[in-house]
Amino acid sequence: MSSGRIPQSFIDDVLGRVDIVDVVGSRVKLKKSGKNYMGLCPFHHEKSPSFSVNSDKQFYHCFGCSAGGDAIQFLIDYERLDFTAAVEELARFVGMEVPREESPQQREQHKLQGQLYEVLKRAGEIYYQNLKDHEHRQQAVNYLKNRGLSGQIAKHFQIGFAPEGWQRLKEQLLKENHSNEQLLLAGLTVESEQGTQYDRFRNRIIFPIRDARGRTIGFGGRVLNDDKPKYLNSPETPVFHKGQELYGLYEAKQAKGKLERILIVEGYMDVVALSQHGIHYAVATLGTSTSDTHLQRLFKLVDDVTFCFDGDAAGRNAAWRALEIAINHLQDGRQIRFLFLPDGEDPDSLIRKEGPEQFALRIREATPLIDFLFNKIRENININTLDGKASYAKQLLGWLDQLPGKSLIRALATTRLADITGLAEETLKSLTATKPEQTADPVREVNQPQTQEQAFVPAKNTRVDLFEVNHKPKKSALNQAQKLVANLLRQPRLARDLKLPDDFQNTTDVDTQLLLQVIELLNQAPAEHLKNPYLTCDWLHNQGLDKILRHIENSDYFWLVKYKKPEEQTGWVESELQKNLQDLQEKLPDKEYLHLKNRITHHSSEVTEEERNRYKELLVQRKR
Repeated sequence: MSSGRIPQSFIDDVLGRVDIVDVVGSRVKLKKSGKNYMGLCPFHHEKSPSFSVNSDKQFYHCFGCSAGGDAIQFLIDYERLDFTAAVEELARFVGMEVPREESPQQREQHKLQGQLYEVLKRAGEIYYQNLKDHEHRQQAVNYLKNRGLSGQIAKHFQIGFAPEGWQRLKEQLLKENHSNEQLLLAGLTVESEQGTQYDRFRNRIIFPIRDARGRTIGFGGRVLNDDKPKYLNSPETPVFHKGQELYGLYEAKQAKGKLERILIVEGYMDVVALSQHGIHYAVATLGTSTSDTHLQRLFKLVDDVTFCFDGDAAGRNAAWRALEIAINHLQDGRQIRFLFLPDGEDPDSLIRKEGPEQFALRIREATPLIDFLFNKIRENININTLDGKASYAKQLLGWLDQLPGKSLIRALATTRLADITGLAEETLKSLTATKPEQTADPVREVNQPQTQEQAFVPAKNTRVDLFEVNHKPKKSALNQAQKLVANLLRQPRLARDLKLPDDFQNTTDVDTQLLLQVIELLNQAPAEHLKNPYLTCDWLHNQGLDKILRHIENSDYFWLVKYKKPEEQTGWVESELQKNLQDLQEKLPDKEYLHLKNRITHHSSEVTEEERNRYKELLVQRKR
């Protein structure tokens, strides 16, 4: 979406110039009837026209389903656009340029995004043409044919081909006056450590990723040999954000008829293969799990979403992770289901074996979220015992608490739980529900040790106690700067004697900046807050660092010291502190270089002059 607010005066001007009859009539067959125009409603199925468009009032209304509004609302409903995109479409319809109330930074970003859309569009055209006439296209053509895909479906999804060669696409786009910087920012090329740019996609089938308006914003590539990775996506760019986009959603919205449901599958080929067989409502995430953002977008379009997973243990675990996100979106009038495929089958193979009607039936009869939740919680509980019933009820109530308080779905689920456990509904409602297990906060959940001299031993019946009983130390997920912070949280008095190199003060690395901030705060902290890690963490939380420290406090590394004898703990922390400091000194220039390179590549308009100069300094150092 373009940056900047569209002035209301312009919106009024556009509506004043456009004739709603022309807008609707270009999409729906209308026939004049008195002062109005009538046609079959595009928003519900009907045999007799009940859809009316009034030119005088510039308004449409359906007497069958009550849909109605002005030209902007029609485009929002018919084309499934957001408000801004609908205004832009109307402006194009009457030949007007959309003005923007933009800051200089927004104008620069808007200009950059426009350039990236252009170069991505052109790259998609080149890839698509390669599949049609490139001399080395046959392997790609054979692969698609073997998967049962027709030329028509390849055209519908604009599937293309990237041949072997390190700079084929780059050289062609440069000849067409696109710049190296644009290619890099669009994710079409990759820059080596030596500064050489080369094509990101080589010897791959290319799947264009399009946004809600049909603009190409990125690509996915499926390798044609044994190279790794098998699937490769465009990186994050100023116009492409993986956690927000869904492959195939634009195509699903363009399919004939009303979009009534969405099926979320694993990959591009599943989406394309299902569309080939008439299932035009499949989408896929782009190398990420389904997010809140994804589901918010989908439920603006439909009220019926089904997740498709393999039927094995891995598939059911993935389904459970999806449930953890999806349950917050379940409400009356919405359907969220889980389709588990037979062993050894994927959507492509199953629909070819059973046919589209049987596959569609599987979707309609897939397991509802509430059923999956009840069955999953029950797996490891013996509900024939009193303890089992109590545990089952407590766990389920924790999940049901995430449903809207006065919803029918919650009331019905509570009734089912009462039937299973034999408890009265009123008893269940009066119980204090146990929330679903989440990552615990060691500071908030652990009692304070009695004295400073006592060893760092967490109180019993805490998350830490359970952690120590059930788990062995695992490889840390913290980087060197974060480990240094963890060490200082364990032994906060060490901050006063810690000497950092001068160049740490000029770093743009966010984790090293956090380290500097923690050291500064610890050196200012009252002595009573440095007596033990609990008090230290609590004090730092109150200084505004609660969220940013949560990842460190909940890491396995933070608790590794507990596996040392009490008399060895201080020495171990001091040793780790020096080791991590040395490692950070060695790796910080590379880490800072990659951080700045990422910002310049993906967030160019936000980069300061100071950051650009620092990037140039680091680049010179790397070439020595």
